[in-house]
Amino acid sequence: MGFFEEVKRLAKEKDTTIEALVENIPGKNRDSYYGWRRANNLPRADDAVKIAQALGTTVEFLVTGQEPAYISSKLSPKALEIARAAEKLDDIGKQAALEVVIGLELSHPLGRSKSTGTEN
Repeated sequence: MGFFEEVKRLAKEKDTTIEALVENIPGKNRDSYYGWRRANNLPRADDAVKIAQALGTTVEFLVTGQEPAYISSKLSPKALEIARAAEKLDDIGKQAALEVVIGLELSHPLGRSKSTGTEN
C-alpha cells in the first residue's frame, strides 16, 4: 500500500474524511490532496507530517506501511499488535484499554516483578 492508500484507510478508521484532514493544513484543500494523488506526487514534507499527525501516525508509516524502527524495535510483536489495535479506538476506548492493561499488570502473576521492577 502506498501513501495515499494508507491515508484513505486510516482516515476511514478514524471516521474522518480527506477533506477534514487537509483543511487543517494552511493553504491546502481537497483539490491540493487530489492533485498530489492524480500526479502520484507525495505532498511536501511539512504537509505530509501534518497529515500523518492528524492520523496519529508517522510519514514513514504512510509511505512504507511499516512502523518506524525506533518504535517497533522497542516493542514486542504482541505489544505492537496491541498498540495498533488501541490506536483504532476513540479516546474513551483508549482510556478503558489503558485501565484494563494497568489492572492486568497489577494483578497478573506474570506482570511486573515487585523485587526488580522488570517484566518476567
